[in-house]
Amino acid sequence: MADASAAREREPLEISDTHQPMARISRLAAVLCFAALSACGPSVGGAPARLVDLDFDSGAAVAVDGLHVYWVEDDGANVRFQRALKDGSSVQLLHEGDLGHANAHSILLSETDAFLVAGGVLYRFAKTNPSPVTVPLDHPVGVAVLGPGTIYWVHLASDPDNGQVVVVARMANQDGSGQQLLHDGGALTNFRHPLAITLTDEHVIWSVATGLVKYPRAGGSVSWFAENLLLPSPLASGGGYLFFVTDGLRDFYRAKIDLSDAQMFSSSGVTNIVWDAASSTAFAGTNESIAGGRRIYALGLTGELQTPVEDRNGIRAVAVDADAFYTVEQSGLFRIPR
Repeated sequence: MADASAAREREPLEISDTHQPMARISRLAAVLCFAALSACGPSVGGAPARLVDLDFDSGAAVAVDGLHVYWVEDDGANVRFQRALKDGSSVQLLHEGDLGHANAHSILLSETDAFLVAGGVLYRFAKTNPSPVTVPLDHPVGVAVLGPGTIYWVHLASDPDNGQVVVVARMANQDGSGQQLLHDGGALTNFRHPLAITLTDEHVIWSVATGLVKYPRAGGSVSWFAENLLLPSPLASGGGYLFFVTDGLRDFYRAKIDLSDAQMFSSSGVTNIVWDAASSTAFAGTNESIAGGRRIYALGLTGELQTPVEDRNGIRAVAVDADAFYTVEQSGLFRIPR
């Protein structure tokens, strides 16, 4: 088989002319990446190493910085937020409790702090003294992302005037001060809860049940980024591109921020997407078998889909640094050399 560039026709990704003046996409290049290793690129060398056994068999999130790997375990009633050195030693339990497991899937790292989004609350842990501090936000957190010194988050609220449940966007300093309302739900209200959020150089972009919504970081109004998508989550951005998955985690999209140069790749069971700036690549972990392999996808700026890691045991989440992938799987937390 040749490579991952065999194309098939797809319906256009619809952009609302009312809300989105950018050029419409008339056709997407659709790429079907089969499970055969020769079709998706070579596997990297190095043996995976289990760093930590997961007590709950239900890891939910993972993140990595220069020194530590952080992860969440969630058994549906209790949540543990832990970290260890990147060789798996010096495991620390940072926080444990009934933190609202449905939302305990976000770990955000800044230079000085680690943040956990759990149960509508944002917890902050100083890396040098990681005791939990609740960030005093006036409103619950649905999904959140960190900018330079800033937190952006999106949550549900009730509209007392018409009885609707609407999506509200806000921002604050990372200590919770300086809170600002970005979007009050007065438009684009026919949404279920927000699913994911990311930052580009110019916009905050979040996903809802039927599409992607954007807000200018410099101020302005909310508008559609892309409509008529089915549950577009997870979501990431980097290198001038947006990466997201739709259609029940099956279709993996890459599109420039102006929605040109859009491609759709067949995938399966993508659980999260993380952008690695050093290699200008988006990595996606999967938790569903295609022809016998749960894997990590790699999608760079050239538009070639590869699978640098194959045959894992159900990847719940993946993080990456210059040397390795860190995966939360059904049987533990693993380090896989790149």
